Amino acid sequence: MKVAIIFGVSEYQSYSSLRACKNDSDLVHKIFQKLGKFDDICFMAGNIKGFEAKQKITEFVKKHKENSVEELVFYYTGHGARYDDDFFYVFSDFNEKRKEITALRNSELDGLIRNLNPKLTVKVIDACYSGSTYIKSDDDIKPTLEKSAKENSLNNLYFLHSSSSEETSLANDLYSFFTFSFCKSIAELDGAIRYRDIMAYVADDMSQRGYPKPTFVVQADNTEVFGEVDGEFRKYVRESLNIHVEDQDLPEKNKTKLNEDEKEDLLLKTISRKSSEEFCSEEEASKNITLIKELLDQSRWPDQILGVFEIEMEDIDHTSTIKNGVEIGRWLNKNSEESYFSYPTYGTETYFEEEYKKLPKKPSKATDILGGLYSLRRSLGFDDDHEYKLEKIEKKRRFVDGFEYSADSPFRGLQLMSGV
Repeated sequence: MKVAIIFGVSEYQSYSSLRACKNDSDLVHKIFQKLGKFDDICFMAGNIKGFEAKQKITEFVKKHKENSVEELVFYYTGHGARYDDDFFYVFSDFNEKRKEITALRNSELDGLIRNLNPKLTVKVIDACYSGSTYIKSDDDIKPTLEKSAKENSLNNLYFLHSSSSEETSLANDLYSFFTFSFCKSIAELDGAIRYRDIMAYVADDMSQRGYPKPTFVVQADNTEVFGEVDGEFRKYVRESLNIHVEDQDLPEKNKTKLNEDEKEDLLLKTISRKSSEEFCSEEEASKNITLIKELLDQSRWPDQILGVFEIEMEDIDHTSTIKNGVEIGRWLNKNSEESYFSYPTYGTETYFEEEYKKLPKKPSKATDILGGLYSLRRSLGFDDDHEYKLEKIEKKRRFVDGFEYSADSPFRGLQLMSGV
C-alpha cells in the first residue's frame, strides 16, 4: 500500500502566522487525492499543536504497522528550525524552551517512519524561518538528513527542502513559492512523472525566478514514479493553481483572434497575476517590518546569550540618528537609478575658492587719442594688459547629509545594545 502524511501549519502563537501554508496543504491534499495512488492520507492543517501532531502521526503509524507499505510521502509546510544538529518541524504552540514537546525532530519522524519500513520514503518540506538558528547551506543540512535516514534504515529516500542558503523560503498570500513550483511541475509534465523529474523542474523554475535554491537529498535509483499524469489531470492541477493556458497551447480550432481591447485586458490580468506572485502589498510589508521588532525582543534570544549579555532594544525616531546615515545617503545617491523606498537628503555649505579677479584698466592719454584702434586690438586678443588680483570667493554647494524613507514604516529604525 501507499500512504501519505500532510501537515500545513498556518497559525502560530508566538511567531508570524503563515496564511499560505494552509492553502499549500489543502492544495497538495487535493492533488494527492485526485492522483488516486494513495490508500490512506493523514491530513492536518491550520492550528496544529505539537503534541496533537505527534499523536496523529503515531496513531497513523500504528494503524498501518502490520501492512506492507510500498511508499510513504510526508509533506510539511510551516515554520522550521534547527537545534542540536537536527531539523525541527515547528507547530502552532512552539516554545523554544519546550521545543521537544512543541516541535518534532526530523530524527524522531524518521524513527516513526521506520516502524512502517516503507520501500520508498519521500519527504517534501516547505519550511519558513522560525526565528531560531536556520539551515545555512547545503553542507549544513545534507549531512543531518542523511545521517538520520541512515540511522533509521530509510534506504530509498527522496528529500526535497524549500531552501538551502541564508535566504529563507518565500510565500505570498496564496501559496508558498516552493509548493507552487512543486505542484506546477505536475501540470507541466506528462506521462509517468518521476520524483527526479519533479526535482529537476523545481530546480529550474526556482532558479529562473530568482527564488532560494532548494536542497535535494537522493538515496534512490532515480526511477521511482510519482504518478501517471494525463491531460485531464494536468487540467485539474492548472485550474487548482489558477494557471491559465496560453493561447499557443490551445488546439488550432479553439483559437480565437483577440481584438485590441481583449489583448489589453488579458495583458493587465497577466501582469496582476504575476505581480501577486512576486510582490507583497503595502499592508503585508508593514506587518513584516513590525515582526522584525517582535523577533528581536529580549524574550526571543537564546538563554545562552542572555546568560552572558543584557540585551536592550530602542526605537529610532529619526533617520538622522541612525549610525552611518550619511554613508547610506551617499550610497543611495550613487545608485539613484534604483528604487529602495528611500532617498538621500542634502544640506548646503559655504566654502571659499581662490580666483583671479580682473581689475579695471587705468585710462591714459594714448588710449583717449587712439581709442578706436585700441578697442580693435583688444577685441582681436592682441591687447590684454589688465591687472589681476587673487581673491577668495565665497560659494555654496550641496552635500549628502543623510537619508530618508520614501514609504511609511511602523518605525524608522531599531537599535540593539548589549552589556555584560
